[in-house]
Amino acid sequence: MIEDTTNEIIRNMIASATTYLVILIQFE
Repeated sequence: MIEDTTNEIIRNMIASATTYLVILIQFE
């Protein structure tokens, strides 16, 4: 269960980072 929680956190972090990069690229 700990691994599942860690994987969820990692996925959320990646999703947030990806969204942030997309926003940065759009505003350039």
